[in-house]
This record gives sequence, C-alpha cells and structure tokens, in this order.
Amino acid sequence: MTLSPFLGRTLAVVLLLGASGGIWSLIVEPVMTKYRLSAESTVQSKALIERYLRIAKVRAPLEKQLISLKRRGPSTGGYLEGASDTLAAAKLQNRVKGVVATSGGEIKSSQILPPRDDGNHRAINIRVQLSADIAGLQAIFHALESENTLLFLDNVDVRRQRARRRGKKSADDRRLTVRFDVSGYVRREGS
Repeated sequence: MTLSPFLGRTLAVVLLLGASGGIWSLIVEPVMTKYRLSAESTVQSKALIERYLRIAKVRAPLEKQLISLKRRGPSTGGYLEGASDTLAAAKLQNRVKGVVATSGGEIKSSQILPPRDDGNHRAINIRVQLSADIAGLQAIFHALESENTLLFLDNVDVRRQRARRRGKKSADDRRLTVRFDVSGYVRREGS
C-alpha cells in the first residue's frame, strides 16, 4: 500500500505532533509542575524565615525583662500596699481623691469601711460620693479600673443633680452625683 506524497506528509506531521504531545505530557509538564511547586515552597520558606527572625528579635529583650523581674523577687502586683489595713485604706482613699481631682470631679465625701477577710486576702473598702460630668465620670472609672493595683467598683449609683432654678440652664445641670464603693486587696501575713 502506497500513500500519496501529501497523505504521507500529513501522516508524518500528525505522528510528530502526537509524539511531541506525549513527550510534553510525560516529561516537560511534570518537570514544570515540580519547578512551580519548588518556587512556591521557596517563597513560603523565605516568609517563615523572616517571621522567625522578627520573633527572635523580640525574644531577647523579653528575656532580659524576665530576668530583671525575677531578680526583683515576688511582686505585689495587683495588691494594695500598706503596713496595716488603716494605712492601705488611707492610700486607697488618697489615690481615689487624686484620680477624681485630675478628671475634673469633686469629692463630696469619702468614708473608710471596715475591712473584711476573703480567704488569704483582706479586702479594703472605701465609700465615695462625688460630683462630676459624664466625661469626667468615665475618666474616673477608667483610671480606677485600669491601674496596676486591682481595684473593684461596687454599688455604683449615678444620679443627675437637681436644677436649682427653674427655667435657667447652667453648667451644674450636666453634673452627676455619684456614689460607689471601691475595693482593693492586701495580702495577709504569710500568704
């Protein structure tokens, strides 16, 4: 069987294309896929190395800080300080007065309440009555609750001050009368 020259050339081209397609799918495509995956893996590895280097830079200063904290010994973090309950209550009272004054409020009264035992700790309590506007009150509460010494606010009662004259608005109309208890804890001896 003889083929015409045109048909023979066409058949040769088809066989050549089939063979090159087979070579592509068997050799070239897997090599290209492995190269692409290797490039992606390299990019991910570089990103991880950069991240670990950033973490390593942060670690050294933190370790130094930890060593200095360990040298200081046990901390009183979170607790009120004072040689006695009365001194701790007085310090707490002064702290509250300072916060109220810097926040634009005015202390009307402050009373030290009897301390109470709470397991290995002793609760020191004071009762405060003050006058402030809403922004000042927010600043007072934020300052008290965000201190290093843990302070707890209880029995909060907020009331608007009564207007003194009918029909006339004054700056005092925006003032609030606030009553609340502030508690902090001292460590008992031996705990």
